[in-house]
Parts: sequence; structure tokens; C-alpha cells
Amino acid sequence: MNLIRNSAAFLAGSMALLGLTTASPTVPAAATAPAAAAAPSPMTMVSWNICGEAGGGRGDAGFCPSRATLQENEAKVLEIARLTGEQQADAIVLQEVCGAPPGVPATVDGVAQSEGYHQKRLRQLLGPQGWSFDFAPVRRWDDASAQSLAYGSPCRGVLQGGRLGNLIAVKGTIGARASQDALPAVTPAPDHRTLPVQCVAVTGRSTAVCNTHIIPGSEDSRIGPQITNVKSFVDGFAAQHGLGRAAVGGDFNREAENALMAPLAADFENCVDGATLHAWNGTGHVWREFDHIFVTRPATGRAISSCDIDEARMDTTENTAGVATNGFSDHAPVVVHLGDRPVPARVPGDLRNSDGKPDLVAVDSTGKLYVHPGDGRGGIGSRREIGTGGWLGASVSHRGDWTGDGWEDLVARVGTQLRVYPSGMDGRLKSPVGLGTVAADAQVVSVGDMTGDGATDLVVSAENKLWLYENDTAAAVRPAVRPRKEIGNGGWSPMTLSAPGDVTKDAIPDLLARDTRDGVLYLYRGRPDGTFGSRSEYGRNYTTANRPLIAGAADADLDGTADMWTTTGDGTLRFYRGQLSGTNPVDGPSTQVDGSGWNTITTIA
Repeated sequence: MNLIRNSAAFLAGSMALLGLTTASPTVPAAATAPAAAAAPSPMTMVSWNICGEAGGGRGDAGFCPSRATLQENEAKVLEIARLTGEQQADAIVLQEVCGAPPGVPATVDGVAQSEGYHQKRLRQLLGPQGWSFDFAPVRRWDDASAQSLAYGSPCRGVLQGGRLGNLIAVKGTIGARASQDALPAVTPAPDHRTLPVQCVAVTGRSTAVCNTHIIPGSEDSRIGPQITNVKSFVDGFAAQHGLGRAAVGGDFNREAENALMAPLAADFENCVDGATLHAWNGTGHVWREFDHIFVTRPATGRAISSCDIDEARMDTTENTAGVATNGFSDHAPVVVHLGDRPVPARVPGDLRNSDGKPDLVAVDSTGKLYVHPGDGRGGIGSRREIGTGGWLGASVSHRGDWTGDGWEDLVARVGTQLRVYPSGMDGRLKSPVGLGTVAADAQVVSVGDMTGDGATDLVVSAENKLWLYENDTAAAVRPAVRPRKEIGNGGWSPMTLSAPGDVTKDAIPDLLARDTRDGVLYLYRGRPDGTFGSRSEYGRNYTTANRPLIAGAADADLDGTADMWTTTGDGTLRFYRGQLSGTNPVDGPSTQVDGSGWNTITTIA
């Protein structure tokens, strides 16, 4: 989301849209009574390093978006509130926040103190809806002030008056709270830094909500002990207050597989499986899995029902002067669903970030693979590279989950190899799994569930015929396909195929096929037996010169009807809204959604 939106009118309109007010409620008093013990209950929790204070300008190493001006910080806080509403969150843990701990004096080092912009605005936005807050101060590495040891380092720039730290917000009443510096004492001290771990118990809930920020780097001797201290503190807090489990979110500055993370990784479930941090090293993009939510592992079953990385809110642009940002932090929010809390439905075509909006995949003339996030209106956002090379000439498609992990996967014919590329929650591709071999010119379409067994299937055009590769859900090793079945006995070589989804709204996926000889585009209706029935004309003038590439877009504008993307002869991208002509689905009105460069694209799906 571009910061071009950050005008006073936009902010006022956003607050009205969210149903938010500016009334500031009374700060709830800290209670000491433990929360009532109960069986673990459903809960949705968000963790986000909002990168909310100070830092350098665009192009500097310390740059982070949405924090240079009060207007940008307001946009950041409104985005936190919007995210909370979208996810129906019960708890939020934030790092690098400008807030204030209890008991901070009116003046510290000659600077008048305030509650801190982020904490104050979130209290105003969420507080009237029954939210409570807990702030734990952080001391910077270069801050030797004695006051900062007690109250945290001062926020800088336009946020002067608040203190730097981490914030927990929970829906309900905080029944108990505690925090401590998790960094071990080292002599001589390498710096002045303090990094807390904090936990709260919510009255009537059985999960301790905890928050931390682990020191970065790889050589500091305090890293391992800090992680051990976090684990001990979280376990101790949950036990002290009779809670069935704990969930600790935060920026851990390393992947869960790192050996230093063993104290948490061994005893806790970790929801994250994808990149949560984007950095720009001056020559290329860097993606790291640094943010996590760890949840106490139960004796039986699983605590986590699902987890998402909301990558759409992370800045993924080059940190270069003059380049507009497209997010609100260099980190992405992590969202975990515990218990049987309903999970947002997976949408066919949504490969990148599970935001419920179908995405577009493209291969360029250098053989790189990209995903463009759909915006839910038929348009697309900034592309991300998900394949560094070797994709030229491949046939690619994405509609459905082949691995059973809840994330949509990509299916491709690369050379003569038929492969599934499993996708993580961020849309990045993992090592492929082979499904067999096909002809070197075969077209592969992951159409959806053709046979009604709940699993997505493949349709392949090869040898002038059409074949069904049914998903073998009973295979000992998945993903796998059953032996192919002929479902079209001739005339398919001149046709280019695409998977639009369920165009006819009968719960069976359909097929689009363009006849390259005359440019007529046909719709083939799916049938319950895994074949296609009668065809009808869907559109005309789709010659390879006029519309070189065609991709079924599923319901890209979220109006309930399957849509389509095409490239054009002059190198633009167009969106076609599906509609009806009588009872027949046809291509509807089109709009240009990207202005240039698509003549260098060789494949879209």
C-alpha cells in the first residue's frame, strides 16, 4: 500500500470506515489477580515489528517506511487497527513502538513526557472496543542515561516525549502482567541495551500472551542465554497464573531452525514458514524468516490451526532515493489462529499471501518467475521474483493445494518434467516434487477439483489430445497423480489453455481454450466425471498478435464471477470482467491494469 494515501482526508476517511473514534478511555489499572484457569480456548494473535521509531531517510541503511512524519505514523497506526479488525484479533504484540511505561515522570532529561504516539493512538482507536494495553521499555545500545534504564530510551524525531519499547494489546481485561530484561548481564558490558520479555494474562482466557525482541547478529554471546531466559520467563508466567499454554510473538532476528532457537523450537509450535523481513542490500533484495509466534506444544494434537504472513503490509521495494514505498514496515505481520477459531477461507488463485485475492504469475524473457499480487479489483501490485531462472519455455499454473498444508501451490512442466512446487504462506516456492514426465511442449493447467474428491487435479494438453491427471490422495508419498486418462481425443494442438476456475457456478472447474488459428476463445464446461462437456464461444479477436497471452484470473475482482487477464500486442496488461450473454458466460468489459513491459513476458497464469 503506497504512502501516497497519507493525506488528512484519507486518514479521516479511514477512521470513519473502521468505525473508530478519538475518545480516549481511562487507562485500566494493573491488576494482580490471576486469570481464571480454563482449557485452552480459541484465539487469534498478531505479531508485528512495526519499525516505528527514528531511523534514517530513504536510501540510508536505517530507513523504514511510515515513521518520518506524524502523518506517516498515523497511517501506520491506522493500518494496525485495520489489520486487527480484518483478522478479528484477540491479541496484538508489537515491537519497536513509541509508548510509555507506567510511572514515567512528567519530565525526563528536560523533555516533557507523553504516553507515546503509537500506544496513545491505539488506545484511542481500540480501547473503546474493550482493549487493554501493556508496555515494556527498551534501552538502546548507545543510551547510557540512568533514566532510560527504568523508562526506556526516548523516542526520537517527531515522536519525542514517548519511550521506545514493545507493546501488548489484548481484547479484554488484563488480570496479571509481568516483564523483565531478558538479556543476561555480561562483564564487561558490550553496550547499554536492554531487551525485555513481557507477558499478560487476560481474565477468562487460558493463554498467556507474551512479547519479546531478540538481539540481532550471530556472534554476541548474549543471544543464546536471552532466548533461554525468554523461554523460562514465559513458562514460569503461565505456570504461576494457572494458564494452559503461552503464545510468545516477536522479532527473533533469526530463523526457527537456527541452533540458538532450540529452547523455544523444541517445546513450542512455530507457525511461520516464509519470509517476514525484507531488506535491500544495495544490489538486491534480501528475505529472512525472523518473526515468529511460538505456542506451547500440547500433549496431544496441535495448538495452531493456521498461520499467515500478511506480506501485503511489508515494504518490498528497493531502498533507493526516489523509489516509492509500498508498505508500512520492513517486517510483515504474522497472524496465528489457535484452537477452532474460524480461519479466513482460501481462495483459488491466491498464491502469494493468503489475502483472499487471486494473484498473477508471469515468466519473463530471461527465464525468471514472478508473482504479482492481485488487488481484489482486477488489478495487480508490484511483482516479486519467486524463481531466479530456468523457467523460459515452462508451462506454469496455480489453482489449489497439492501438499495438504493449506497453501496454494504451483504446478509446472519444466522441460519434460512435471512438477509441483510447494508454496509457503508468503507465496515463495520450495523444492519441487516430481509427478512424472510429459512431452516437451505439453501445456499444464492446474484446474481445481475435477472429480469431486476435494483435491485439485491437472489437465494436460499433449500429443494433440487432452489428458486428466487426477490427484492421487491415497498415495503413500504426496503429492502424486494417478495414471493419466484421455478426456479429449483430438484437435488440441492449436489450442492454448487456461484455468479460469468455476465459470458456470456449478462447483465444477471449467476450462478456457483459445484457438490460435482464428483467435476464438472457447469455454469448456466441467462435468462431474472429470471430463469437459459442450463448449460455447467465450470471446473473439484473441489472436496471438492481438492478445499474446491469456490467463484465467479466477474471481480477481471479488464480485462472484470468474475473470481473465491478457497481455496485448502493444505490451500492456488488461483485465476482463466475466459476465453473461443470456445464459452463456462470456468475456465482459476490459480495462488496462498495467501500462507497459508485458511484451517481455512469455507466460502468464
